[in-house]
Amino acid sequence: MPSPACSEPPVELAAATAPLVGPDPGADPVPWTAVWTEDGAGDVLVWSGPADRAPRALVGRARPVPALRLSATLMDHHVHGGMGVDAATSTPDAVARWLRSQRAAGVGLTLASLPALGPGALAEALDRLRAPWQRGLLAGVHLEGPYLSPARAGAHAPEVLCPPASAAGRRIRAVIDAAPAGLIRTLTLAPELPGAVELAADLARAGTVVCLGHTDTGGAAVGAALDAVEAARSASAPTPVVTHLFNAMRPFHHRDPGPLPALLAAARQGRARVELIADGVHVADEVLAGLLADPGLAPRVMLVSDAVAATGAPPGTRHRLGAVRVRSAADAPRLDTGGSPALAGGAVGLPEAVGRLLAAGLPPDAVLRAAVHVPRSSLETEKHAVPEDDVLVWSAEGRVRVLTVPEGARRTG
Repeated sequence: MPSPACSEPPVELAAATAPLVGPDPGADPVPWTAVWTEDGAGDVLVWSGPADRAPRALVGRARPVPALRLSATLMDHHVHGGMGVDAATSTPDAVARWLRSQRAAGVGLTLASLPALGPGALAEALDRLRAPWQRGLLAGVHLEGPYLSPARAGAHAPEVLCPPASAAGRRIRAVIDAAPAGLIRTLTLAPELPGAVELAADLARAGTVVCLGHTDTGGAAVGAALDAVEAARSASAPTPVVTHLFNAMRPFHHRDPGPLPALLAAARQGRARVELIADGVHVADEVLAGLLADPGLAPRVMLVSDAVAATGAPPGTRHRLGAVRVRSAADAPRLDTGGSPALAGGAVGLPEAVGRLLAAGLPPDAVLRAAVHVPRSSLETEKHAVPEDDVLVWSAEGRVRVLTVPEGARRTG
């Protein structure tokens, strides 16, 4: 349905018409028109709907703006923070300011990722995130640990990693079970750890999306975890996820293939979705382009930022990532250690990552679907073919214009 956002059309208007990126890769593109104000204080949406239903008088008064595509807002399925804010340790007010900046940049839905934490720190972090979640600013929380392989810890604090079946793992489980229903949306675990398959089944039964990652295993453990989740979850529940495919997992070798063949096969079969960090540092652009051009894999790909408090900060500045210290570097955030420190977060936010891929000429429908629709499957099963609130206008150069609905007219939190 067309969505008027205010009753009186403003004097200064702009309009763009372009294909709207919907959730179904097999559907015909729908020409879509958006009309908005241009007053220097932000672009406010006036009308949005199918191009053949656009009010001619309104569009006729507007300055035409070239556009490559229109879309709903992005969803960042994996992000630890930004603008100096660490979701695991910053105050609720600081997190709320960061989330509002996310929305202003075009990220309408955010899952706040928490790194591996001990039980006390995890309980405190979840308590701090409850307020922005209850206010509708936060879509939920992703627990990236502590059920991770020590051999593939990445930037996570090794001293808090534990198997689900250990005493420490059971204390973490008690914190998870005590959280409000729906706050913890996703959880990453290494499937080879003792108790991981049983935990995966329990989480699936409870409606939490299981994510496989930070793993040093092969295909058998991957298959066992996916089988357990498939048997436990309801038919309409979201499919499992692979946490930042390629990163923090055993790499492929022709005599020791590790988990990658099993994970990619699961994605092709529709049994899993895969995250890709789209900053050009964590995964080569040639790999991103190949996956997004593959019709069997592209519908299961999610582009994520994995941004942290240090992302975009001046080089050399130091920040928190839960229990560890990270610093901003020329290429991407890194652990604040000597020698050759490991990568510790994405180089750019999700709007910049998406814009970079569009400017490089990657297929725009696949790119935007991977940042808009595929991640939303972790929150709901119903597909929304049209934007419900803010609308994004993308140029061929990768620039994005965020058309905002006035706060009182929003239909979602």
